[in-house]
Amino acid sequence: MSEINQRYVSAPVNVERNDIEWLWKEMTSLFQPNENQRVLRQDRHVTIKTGQGLDESEVRGSDLTRLLDGGFLRAFVSRLILSFSSLYENPQESRSLVLSIDCEDSVEIRVFGVEGWIERIRGKLDPYLRSKAGHNRRYRWTFTLGITGMIGVPATIVVGQYLASQVSQPFGGYTIAALIVFLAIGAVASGLSSKIFSLSKINIANTRMPWYARWAEGISIAVVAGMVLSIILSALSWLHL
Repeated sequence: MSEINQRYVSAPVNVERNDIEWLWKEMTSLFQPNENQRVLRQDRHVTIKTGQGLDESEVRGSDLTRLLDGGFLRAFVSRLILSFSSLYENPQESRSLVLSIDCEDSVEIRVFGVEGWIERIRGKLDPYLRSKAGHNRRYRWTFTLGITGMIGVPATIVVGQYLASQVSQPFGGYTIAALIVFLAIGAVASGLSSKIFSLSKINIANTRMPWYARWAEGISIAVVAGMVLSIILSALSWLHL
């Protein structure tokens, strides 16, 4: 049989414990041997990474329920990897699947096997992942635009007014300096939002997202409202000068 290797990515997802258990069960079922085939080797395991930086830890095992219920999953889950592989004979065939969900990246899928089997994998896996696609990226944009609007716009106006009062030529170097202030604040806000809001969410009952992420997500709409109000007030202040 002709076997092929595929690697592709899917959009970031929001998954709960029941989603992880579904993926584990359904992907395992696709590694059952065909009629008259004999299994020579079969392996499956899950890898879970928790925390960040100095608090990062990793556990790996073949018993998903035991790992999910384990007391060592105390920090939020930053990465989940489900791995499956099998080797058969009569006819000889190899199959493997690695599904990686990372909080800071897209979902990565690597699959190896005959074309018909890969089509079965993707026919079941891809629609499910699409149904779990998250929209956490919009929180990043909301937070970035909100902070930039609430702080950057007033700061830019203040800096521009101050520098304008120090030079005689309008739209001179002070305009560029004010723009640099605005861009710097936007860059800081963008970096901060990427730290607060993960692209994918892996929610397991005994783990929680960091408090600052829950807090920031809850006030994202308020930030947008504040941004709009700040821009309006700043514009009115500028017009009355």
